[in-house]
Amino acid sequence: MVLMQPVLLYLATAILTPAIPDGESLDLRQAYFREARWYFAALFLGILDSLAKSVLLTGRFQNRSDLVGHAAFICLCIAGFMSRSDLVHKTVASLSLLVYAAYIALLFASLPG
Repeated sequence: MVLMQPVLLYLATAILTPAIPDGESLDLRQAYFREARWYFAALFLGILDSLAKSVLLTGRFQNRSDLVGHAAFICLCIAGFMSRSDLVHKTVASLSLLVYAAYIALLFASLPG
């Protein structure tokens, strides 16, 4: 369980990184939308693994803030998985950055010490 999260994150990035044939051009938008569902599915599984890892290692979820962060990431993954809209995917990317930064800030603010 502990190693599954980095494996899924690696898988997500490998899915999203297209193979570019030598000397040929590639439509990055088309390549992104071709793989977007697999990408968001791998991220979603990584988030579920993170929750399960906490329960398996400590017997409980971390805290309310951690659950709210995980819920926000789950919602963003679902939106990215379900939609084919450019606007939705640009919004998901922007919100993901903001949520991730806030999640890290709250995580470090709650550390003892």
